[in-house]
Order: sequence, then C-alpha cells, then structure tokens
Amino acid sequence: MKPLSRVGVLLVPLLAVGCDVIHGSTTTACTIGTGPSQTCVEVWTNVSTSQTITTAQNDCTNNGGVVSNACSHDGADGGCKKTTTSAGISVSTTVWYYSGVAETVDTEASSCAQSGGTWLSP
Repeated sequence: MKPLSRVGVLLVPLLAVGCDVIHGSTTTACTIGTGPSQTCVEVWTNVSTSQTITTAQNDCTNNGGVVSNACSHDGADGGCKKTTTSAGISVSTTVWYYSGVAETVDTEASSCAQSGGTWLSP
C-alpha cells in the first residue's frame, strides 16, 4: 500500500475550524502522482472556514499535488473511507488508489479494514 503521510496535509487544516465558519458541507481533494502511482485524498467536512480550505489547497499544490473538488473514480482500485467526529465537527477522509493490479487491490482493501476504514468500490 502506498504511504499515507500526505493525508494530514488536507486533514489537519480542515480540523482547525476558526471564527469565520462556513455553514454547510465542504469537499476538497488532492491528487498526488500519476498512473498506478497516483493517490487521491478526498476530504469532506460538515463545517469549515474559507481560510482552512485555502490552506489545505495550498498545502496540496506545495507538495506537488493537484487540487480538485473530488477524486476521479475512473481507473480507481477503490477508496478507503474513515470518518471522525469531535465537538460537532465531522470529517470524512477517503483515500483513492489506482494501481490496477488485482493483488494490490486485495492488499489495499485488507489494510483499509484493518485500520478501521470502509472500502469503497469506484
């Protein structure tokens, strides 16, 4: 499975909700790599601030990623979704994988379940 160290690039800023809260849900995504080396992290939150979204998007591009509103499911092996809730703030993070190799998909799905995530089909 590919390292997930960059997941925090988007997750941490979205958890740091400040004073200028935008009500309603927000989704942002960051694609890193290309082809079978590609990983896309999609983060949804029920509340956020315009500043934290901008920070997350800047962190994505500064780390070589491409910002979008959602991850493409075209060619995806699947995604591992985890949701956390604290003080009324819910954050769902889905990491999409694109290896295209059946054995790798089995490993990704198994690792997802072992880490408490839910495996999603594309």
